[in-house]
Amino acid sequence: MTRAPISSSESADLSTAELDQLHRAVRFAMGVESARSVTPPDLSVVDAARFAHAVQRHRLEVCLAPHLEALNVPVHALDVISSRAVASQISAMAVAAVSIEVSALLSKAGLRALIIKGCALAAQTTGDFTARGAGDVDVLVHPDDVEAAVRAFEHIGFSRVPFTAARDFESRQWRYARWATSEFTLLRGTQAIDLHWCLTSIRSALPAFDDLWQRREYVDVSSTLIPTLDPADALDHSCAHSLRDHWRWIRSLVDVDRLARSLPVGGRERLSHSRAVPLTAAAALGATGSRYLVPLATTRVDSAARARRAGALAQRSYLSYAQEPWSPGRVWRCQRQHAQLLSTPSDWAREAARHYLPPSTFIDPVTGDGLPVISSLAQRLRHGVARLAGGPGNDIATGQNHRAANMSW
Repeated sequence: MTRAPISSSESADLSTAELDQLHRAVRFAMGVESARSVTPPDLSVVDAARFAHAVQRHRLEVCLAPHLEALNVPVHALDVISSRAVASQISAMAVAAVSIEVSALLSKAGLRALIIKGCALAAQTTGDFTARGAGDVDVLVHPDDVEAAVRAFEHIGFSRVPFTAARDFESRQWRYARWATSEFTLLRGTQAIDLHWCLTSIRSALPAFDDLWQRREYVDVSSTLIPTLDPADALDHSCAHSLRDHWRWIRSLVDVDRLARSLPVGGRERLSHSRAVPLTAAAALGATGSRYLVPLATTRVDSAARARRAGALAQRSYLSYAQEPWSPGRVWRCQRQHAQLLSTPSDWAREAARHYLPPSTFIDPVTGDGLPVISSLAQRLRHGVARLAGGPGNDIATGQNHRAANMSW
């Protein structure tokens, strides 16, 4: 689905004041959700178009729509955000239908599968499977079951996106992609499935599939029970995912807030050694102000301050990290951020490979066939030289970024 042209009011970074207005709205919404007595900030002076843009930029329409009148938001912004919230919830219903279809399909095929993020996370944290709005269907399977899951999906009309996965599962290109990454995409018209075999390519940062499956929780999505991560694993995953995105999306931090609110004591103890939770909780605390995040946030003042600064900087940016022009500084910021999750030599090697030799290097972007190694490396070298000379380029999953830029979320 092609995105509508972007107006000038939607193409500039948010100012510090605009981000602060959005944070204040989110803090009020989270306070109401957690049954606290909170006084709504008066947002009657916000620029209506810019505030509506900020809400859309951070995918917060469904979260904020019920609170706009209390916030005294200008009528134009209220109308735009409310209509977008309804559209997003309708899209979420379609995603839920596919999630149910996929879960039943894989169960019938005898495959263990968890529906993660999306409608499952919304149902788990709010009781309303449309509460996060639109998105994709994210499915996690055991690494040994990837090929069987793909065959099942292809049987109901999904097809692999060529630039994200080699067509031949026996090829060296596929074996490399499976080692270096953790997911790829399948499409059926406008419907998308992100098939994961690990929660993140940094394998040591999060539990393995067997442990996740053993602790799984079932949630009600449109009167159907589907398996998903238990709250502690979902929080650990959401924190790691948000950290890798530089805490760019406030909707992800709302997820963290909601999961922290429902986290049992035993889950908190299990997360005591997590690398992602303390930093992301500190970043989320700056956006949502939730008291439930305080016990989880890092107590290191310098680390907490850096997380809040990094999050605020990313949240103001109009461009996603993947769309930013390539520069050595951008690579350094990315590496420094991701290094906070790395703890084993295998993870360091995998992360370096994912950045500097992404699997798409060795895959024909049109057919999905594997490309010769030598010519692929030569092309990659020429691409690197061009970037150093100031040309465009991206280190990770160029094809996926192209898809993201041309899909309506």
